Amino acid sequence: MFPFDVTAMPTLPTRKGLLVIDFNNDFMSADGALPVTNGNELVTRTLELVEAFRKVGDIIWVRSEFDTYRLASGEQIWATDTIPKPKILESRARRRIGGTSKQAPEETFDADPEAFLSQPGPKVVRPGTPGADYPTAVKEAIGKRDINLTKSHYSVFSSGQLIQMMRVKFVHELYICGSLTNIGVHASAMDAATFGYSITLVEDCCGFRSDVRHNASLSKLLEVTGCEVMDSEAVIKKIKPKSESKPAAPSSPVVPKRIAEASGGKTPPSADSYKTKLEEQLANLSIKNSKSSASKPPISRPRRDLSGPGCATASDVLEVDEDAGSKASSTSDIELEPDSSPELKPEPAKKPAAMDDIIEVDDSPHATEPLCEGDTLVIHNILPSTLARGIFEKVRDEVSWQRMSHQGGEVPRLVAVQGEVADDGSMPVYRHPSDESPPLFPFTPTVQKIKAEVEKELGHPLNHVLIQFYRSGTDYISEHSDKTLDIVKGSYIANVSLGAERTMVFRTKRRDKDPFGPATSSGEASLQRQACRAKLPHNSLCRLGLATNGRWLHAIRQDKRMDRDKTPPELAFDGGRISLTFRQIGTFLDRDSTLIWGQGATSKTRETAQAVINGQCPQAVDMVHAFGTENHSSDFDWDKYYGKGFDVLHLSTSPRLCASADPVINMRIALMLAEYGISYGKGSISPSFNWKDSNAGSKDTTAVSASLPIRFVDNDVAKSTVQGELAIMLYLDSVHGPGKKGAADRAQADVARTLTRFQDGLALLNKWRGLEKDSKSGKADLAPLKRELATWEGYAGEADFIAGSSMSLADFADATTETLEATKKLKVYYERIRSTESATKVLDAAQPDAAETVSADPKTEDVIEASKPSESPSGKKSQKD
Repeated sequence: MFPFDVTAMPTLPTRKGLLVIDFNNDFMSADGALPVTNGNELVTRTLELVEAFRKVGDIIWVRSEFDTYRLASGEQIWATDTIPKPKILESRARRRIGGTSKQAPEETFDADPEAFLSQPGPKVVRPGTPGADYPTAVKEAIGKRDINLTKSHYSVFSSGQLIQMMRVKFVHELYICGSLTNIGVHASAMDAATFGYSITLVEDCCGFRSDVRHNASLSKLLEVTGCEVMDSEAVIKKIKPKSESKPAAPSSPVVPKRIAEASGGKTPPSADSYKTKLEEQLANLSIKNSKSSASKPPISRPRRDLSGPGCATASDVLEVDEDAGSKASSTSDIELEPDSSPELKPEPAKKPAAMDDIIEVDDSPHATEPLCEGDTLVIHNILPSTLARGIFEKVRDEVSWQRMSHQGGEVPRLVAVQGEVADDGSMPVYRHPSDESPPLFPFTPTVQKIKAEVEKELGHPLNHVLIQFYRSGTDYISEHSDKTLDIVKGSYIANVSLGAERTMVFRTKRRDKDPFGPATSSGEASLQRQACRAKLPHNSLCRLGLATNGRWLHAIRQDKRMDRDKTPPELAFDGGRISLTFRQIGTFLDRDSTLIWGQGATSKTRETAQAVINGQCPQAVDMVHAFGTENHSSDFDWDKYYGKGFDVLHLSTSPRLCASADPVINMRIALMLAEYGISYGKGSISPSFNWKDSNAGSKDTTAVSASLPIRFVDNDVAKSTVQGELAIMLYLDSVHGPGKKGAADRAQADVARTLTRFQDGLALLNKWRGLEKDSKSGKADLAPLKRELATWEGYAGEADFIAGSSMSLADFADATTETLEATKKLKVYYERIRSTESATKVLDAAQPDAAETVSADPKTEDVIEASKPSESPSGKKSQKD
């Protein structure tokens, strides 16, 4: 290829943006509806940042105004209940929606005052009120060229307007501040990460009402988005233009000067000077006896000094040999002379190998040079050829996979957990900061064979494995370090890679976040992080030592390159990679997960096992505190923070609802939960499915998710799980609704009437969906339902609700909101249902989603019409028909 000057290539300039969120009076003023701590100081500090930032980027002001209720469980906010005062350094707990009843307000989510768009409580940021406006100082600071927007969602990106504006302005680097940290800032930063922005959170310009929530939100954003967190002073120093220096001569290239800065300030010779010296050296060449030159020692080039093989600083600074100039001068006396060695004669070509000759390939295990702290390396061909043959497909088809979602979005990989289950049912438990973990199943046969080979290499037993399926290059895992509370001391963490080759990136922990690290200056050099990259090919083992895990973070980043830019190993197995992370765990649970003992528990033996603790409690606070400390500390004191042990299993006690693909079923269950005062979180773990049986070989799990039934996981000790529409509705009625009073408190006739009409309501939906429709108008022929509608008209005229004076199962099965004009009694009934607080909350929260569904796929008529709040999900025709 012809040579070209890289410095002459055109570059696309990008801009910075400062996003100032929710500086409404309701948050900034002391007499506001939800005042933050030290609101006046926050405004002053932020306006100083704005003034400095305006010189280098765009200022984007966004304030909230209430428009309609937003269901909190569908938003990426952190509205958890207040934890007692112990300070938490970091919290990586997943978003929780606490509580199961109106009698437990500390466990509710939608009813939390900070979820100000999700409940009809305090009047916050209402249009036309002073609370929705900016403080006077902020109004005066808004410049003519600043972007000024109003939002009605928690996230500034929900409408899509801001995205378009920033694309036009080429804003790629985003600095975010505002209030509340755990609400508007959290939701906006999560969305910004999905659009690929480089994010920096300005911590001291973020308003909050709770230290715990503020710290927990920042920790989760660090984990999920990989953002930077700085204070305003550091940001101002970072964006401040460098002081003007003496301009360089026009002929002096830019790159050598940058290299000089990295190598101590000495500017390397220019290309012209090298050329001149080379010509002088060639002119002085002479021929001498080679024996004289042979006695001279060879010239060696000093190697770059790194902390470990394959490592480099994260900034990837170019380096040059500072002695290059002197070495070039010393070679000016190099002289050539005839070689006295015997004359070399050409040899005849060797006989070409036969077509059937066997090419022998060394498939024995071999390791790379040690990485990071020296206790980590990659071992190739870890499995013998007899086991490695077809191993990827065997594991993929053998494992029961689960999909997980987090903060409203699907985790970018499939997961499964297996382990060694004893005869008495006890099993190892690996705890980390999350609300839910996949259930542990016994080792499957193929995984058991892989474990045996890994144990031979490590020299110690393994009893736990996390299996993850990266379906393509876009699946990834964020930067993290493993939590060592339950990992046996002195053991290794073993990661086996099967399938397409991916790269694991190691980076040292941030020194400015290390609570016990040495004091560092605020300069960029002091915060520089070292990085190592290790390729993980098919049939390889990455043996990760605990020393490296303690000082380095590791990640598998997204690979968005086109296929034409990838190597054959990276394209193998359709780009899919299966990762098996084996660990030796020293903490155990009994068969029912009610007792805990071992290394990470308070009791170290089975005989003295203690009861499992779930939910927020002082011990849970201490455990999360310890997790956060280990996450940032490069010199973590295990005995100080983990030595006493913890008996906490689940950090959250919120019920979980895993929705189905049917919007009518989802609405029925949501109405029941709202009416019974049960706040819940979106379920993060799907039921298990087999890859081979799911027809998901195309890497698209849409078909899988569409076939999964609705599922409800309660917050009792046993984590009672109910699957299927009918089962969930009966369970909620029996445990949380009127049915919990027992049959003795209810008249038999009332029970019979309720259950009969409940069954009729469920059947009516199927009848409606089975109606024939006119090919031209698309309208259904309602004649077959004439008798059913007349029956329901009679039910509606008997009492306020379908089966009596209060809402019951029969009303939730009907789940309708509008009716025929001719059925007057049903119309009154529907209006009564619609006016209830629970129906208002559910229907208003679902309305934007329904509109998006209609515009997305107008062909799926039944599902779309059923999802509209103005439609009759149970099958009764609306007035307009």
